[in-house]
Amino acid sequence: MPSKGRGTNIHLEKFIAAQKSNQVLSGKGIEVNRGGLVVEIGKTRGFLPSSLVSLSQAANLEDLVGKDVQVTVVEVDPGQNRLILSQKTTVSEETKQNLSKFKPGDKVEGEVAAVLSFGVFVGLPDKIEGLVHVSEISWEKVEDPTSLYKVGDKIEAQITSIDLSTGRANLSIKQLAQDPFKEKAKDYQPDDIVKAIVTKVTGQGVFLDVEGIEGLIPSAKIEADQSYEIGKSLSCLVDSVDTQKRRINLAPFITSTKDLIYK
Repeated sequence: MPSKGRGTNIHLEKFIAAQKSNQVLSGKGIEVNRGGLVVEIGKTRGFLPSSLVSLSQAANLEDLVGKDVQVTVVEVDPGQNRLILSQKTTVSEETKQNLSKFKPGDKVEGEVAAVLSFGVFVGLPDKIEGLVHVSEISWEKVEDPTSLYKVGDKIEAQITSIDLSTGRANLSIKQLAQDPFKEKAKDYQPDDIVKAIVTKVTGQGVFLDVEGIEGLIPSAKIEADQSYEIGKSLSCLVDSVDTQKRRINLAPFITSTKDLIYK
């Protein structure tokens, strides 16, 4: 990627124009790193995520190092010096016609063709390629798809969208099952006192595990001198239940010497 500094925006102008016109650019694979391939176009380096590479090459990105790669621009962020690319593949009319037989919401069956860190590639009827992103495998967080699936496994999934530009169907396995959070969340009401275990501390706040459900004490509710230790168990007050983020919003629970509770 280009270095930050004066002239960066001008340097990326041609990529902004290429994105608007959907222009195909020619680059060269430089190196494989976590999540994808670094591609050099002229003197500018961009990133080609594995999820935007064709199925035939996603599992063997190393084969693209030193090779010419045809790409289109997905995202340009001059402020962050970020250039995200997608591999340009030729989608045949036959594939487009076969894709037109499917629509979002359809339930499909297929065979696992490749399992990577970001998701599972699935071979569907009529030689259609499908992708289950790691976030769509299960309602619970999946760290490693290879622990759940292997090449040749049969799976059922639901189509979430059709991408004619890549000739691919985006799939979801979890959408075929009821979200367990909705049922669990019924047990928690505002001002309930719950036991939770600290799992992570970030600028956003303190994340906790509440009997298998993610909880969060926002940073705005944390006293400046208060510290939290990962793995430590503590009592919290339920502030609200966020069904969209599948999270319980919490507040610190403090009992004074007079057994008065402060929120």
